Amino acid sequence: MLKLYCSIIAFLLWAVMLVGQTTTKPEVGKAPLFADWRVELDVANLLTNALYKGERYAYEGSVQTLVRNKFFAVGELGYGGSEKLNLDNAKMTSSGMYGRLGIDFNLMKPKPDALPSRNYFLAGLRLGMSGYNYELSNVLLVDDYWEEARLRSYPQKYTVSTWFEVLASARVEVFSNVYLGWTVRLRNMIGGAKPGAINAWYVPGYGRTGQSVWTVNYSVGYRF
Repeated sequence: MLKLYCSIIAFLLWAVMLVGQTTTKPEVGKAPLFADWRVELDVANLLTNALYKGERYAYEGSVQTLVRNKFFAVGELGYGGSEKLNLDNAKMTSSGMYGRLGIDFNLMKPKPDALPSRNYFLAGLRLGMSGYNYELSNVLLVDDYWEEARLRSYPQKYTVSTWFEVLASARVEVFSNVYLGWTVRLRNMIGGAKPGAINAWYVPGYGRTGQSVWTVNYSVGYRF
């Protein structure tokens, strides 16, 4: 757990240092390449981790920047996993890092005579990838022809999954440079499971496999 928190903190510190390296003065009359940097921590996962009691868990942070005053470039990094025990006493576990890259567009266009707003209503896209280990044990296999049943375990395996997301979100500045916000996501896996293959029950950063996944995130962020 300590290694996990150190990874997320290191990611956020890297984002802060990157901000400092990209604060060059823009050309006169031209929007800066990068501006309005924000780092965020997803706090909704802290609640869902407690509700699921270890069956599934995730920890996630992100960094965003406004590109040429046109759209936000977004990077997200996290760690997640699961430990599922079903009614037949079969155990399914998975754990690993995941990341997402994408863009957000602000749908709130300010009026020409209005002051610039720091509140946003956004629509965006993400491409996600997770590299993780998964394992299945005590799986009950039934042979209908011979009318026999046996338990089988599958050793730990490493794999990579990719998916895309369509999302809508909002960010509100509650104090100076401090933001609260929510994000609704629809996730779809790229490439389906192979017939007859033993696949993970839960993919870190995506959710349960074999279906599209709706999720809601609640975040706390800071603007530099």
